[in-house]
Amino acid sequence: LKYRRNFNSESRIVNLIGEGYFHVEKGDSPFIVNTNNGSVTVLGTKFNINSRNNIIEVVVNEGAVAFTPIIEKQESESITVSKGHYIDSGSLSPQHIPHPEYPGWIYNKLILNKTNLETVCDQIERKFNVNIKLDSNQLNKISITGVIDAEDLAKKMVLDFMTLTNGFHVIERNMMTD
Repeated sequence: LKYRRNFNSESRIVNLIGEGYFHVEKGDSPFIVNTNNGSVTVLGTKFNINSRNNIIEVVVNEGAVAFTPIIEKQESESITVSKGHYIDSGSLSPQHIPHPEYPGWIYNKLILNKTNLETVCDQIERKFNVNIKLDSNQLNKISITGVIDAEDLAKKMVLDFMTLTNGFHVIERNMMTD
């Protein structure tokens, strides 16, 4: 997350790479989040942006936002996303959020809605600082739907669920220290 030193005095613009959850207070100027995949102008207060690679997802938990996607390196028309909805670069049409605790990372859950196994593995790797190797590229075609308690990898709930898919294993675990 990057912002100028004069943030909040002249403008409220931030630049995001990755994922961030925002709870925005009302101000004199609009709060705008710019990503490589589009920008979000806040019309409400609580929302999540996940912008990685060429994919973006905007989830609105409270209030509303105006999402302006960048398609083929050009800004498109703004799309309003309201409370209880999300939009992603796959459809560019607001959808109902799949679970009341979405986005799950805030609640230590993996909330999967027809999620590609490769994407699930990426989420687990980021959350638990592990490396995952799939035994077969065919496993990338698997999609998973469900909610997994992801508070602690050591409880093995995440891994027990994932090993139901043949050929999944963790090849390295790096313990993080405070």
